Amino acid sequence: MSRIKLKTAKGMDIRDAVLDASSILPVNLRGYSAQLTVDGEAYALKGGFALSIKIVKPNNKPQCLRCWTDGKADESQIDYLVEVADIINKNNDKDCPYFIGFNIVERLLKVDGIELPGLIMDWVEGETLNKYIMANSGHSGAQIKLVAQKFAKMCNILNSRKISHGDLSAVNIIVKPDGNLKVIDYDSLYSPSMGRKVQYIAGIKDYQHPQRESATYYETYMDYFSQHVIYAALLIMANNASARPSQQLKNLLFTESEFSSPSSFRNSSVVKSARKLRVSDIDRELDIIERALNLPLSQIPPLVDSSSPMVKTIHKFAFCSACGNKFSSDEFDYCTVCGAKRNSYTIE
Repeated sequence: MSRIKLKTAKGMDIRDAVLDASSILPVNLRGYSAQLTVDGEAYALKGGFALSIKIVKPNNKPQCLRCWTDGKADESQIDYLVEVADIINKNNDKDCPYFIGFNIVERLLKVDGIELPGLIMDWVEGETLNKYIMANSGHSGAQIKLVAQKFAKMCNILNSRKISHGDLSAVNIIVKPDGNLKVIDYDSLYSPSMGRKVQYIAGIKDYQHPQRESATYYETYMDYFSQHVIYAALLIMANNASARPSQQLKNLLFTESEFSSPSSFRNSSVVKSARKLRVSDIDRELDIIERALNLPLSQIPPLVDSSSPMVKTIHKFAFCSACGNKFSSDEFDYCTVCGAKRNSYTIE
């Protein structure tokens, strides 16, 4: 367990304090100062539990200071992130370059005479996925399709290492200037090596299965539904420019209300419009999401990177995507009620 005591401050007080470079306490950060906005304020990003501040120093990598803010944070978060840091540092390699390593320090920033603890990590340049999509909404779908492919590969690797992010969404994925991806915000990241962990973050509802909020513990499969939601949205926007957002939103295409039932999803305007594209990959993902809404979280299949040689097994859906009839055997490739071709998905 961590011996670091949690101390918090108001976000505005943190932003004001960091304007004085002497308030940055770690010796290895001497010479760094806050990156300023055009308004002369410290450049910062607000999360659910903390404030991330960009600090810079000539001829050095920009760094990120992450301090807990007043409100939801509690002592257990520090203990949890100590374990998360160990998972990330062990898995942050050339085959899994999706994390940003970090250190937790007891004396990070002095605010109104109080020395706050917090995280130090590299500041990664880029845009969150939702901002990236909006910025590229007028371009061809090739860029978005490439991001979709990289997203599928990332999910495949994280799944193979039994690591779940816990709050996978377009605001927690960074698209770097070179097009590669990073995931950020690790307050709910989980691996079985951490043991049984009680869930206290259920993720943004526009990306989550309805059962996620009532889950008791974090599990390795808790990202699977979100993976399909994000991947389907990217494929749809890559193939249909009119589906791309005209304003910055936390969600990509789908919203919580569409996940209330299979029929709500099936009959939504987004899904109906996407079906008209007649793109097999899109139809497959929509089928998986619709069926998943009738399944417990533990039975939802993971997103599969179709370019990966690890894909080996074909599984047929138990229900007809057209009429809902349940297949009595795997030997049927067509529905015995309506005649629709049976859909399938692959996993390693």
